[in-house]
Amino acid sequence: AARRLVALGAWRRRQELARPRFLRVLAAVMDRLDEHAASSGLRLLNPADRVQVAAAAGLGHALAHVAALFAGLVPFAAGGATAYTAKCAAVDLFTASAWLCLAWTVIHTAAMVVAAAGLRSKKAAQRWMAPLAHTLGVAASCISLVDGGCLVAIALQLLIAAAVAAHALLVAARAAQSGARFV
Repeated sequence: AARRLVALGAWRRRQELARPRFLRVLAAVMDRLDEHAASSGLRLLNPADRVQVAAAAGLGHALAHVAALFAGLVPFAAGGATAYTAKCAAVDLFTASAWLCLAWTVIHTAAMVVAAAGLRSKKAAQRWMAPLAHTLGVAASCISLVDGGCLVAIALQLLIAAAVAAHALLVAARAAQSGARFV
């Protein structure tokens, strides 16, 4: 178990180091779209369009995580009964996984919107929102390792997802009101 946690920590560090590069690539793609639109006589991307592109990037990242999670659950789907785990007898495995996937999809999508806005604005709170949301979500996931802790972990992850989504909505609304470039 300790080796898995060390490997997970190394993976998380690599992911967080790759995030700024991905955001710069995302910004470059949006700039190229603006260049193409200008040369074609089309309208440039407005802040709402940029929010949608950032949300789509976050959603794609989240769906990759969801696919990997449910691919890992395929062996449990072959049985004739509902699967429960020893650590969480209150909720079946698939229901718990569905709730966790919902929370992580919202966290990834909303955090990408905030992180993309932070790339342009240079606000530390926005640039660190995605790593902070990930860290809090992982910490909440660790609670499910305790007997009966899965209900608390699911509730905490849904709460984290709601907080990140609310912050993303505020950032997107602020960008739309100001009319400034989002990314």
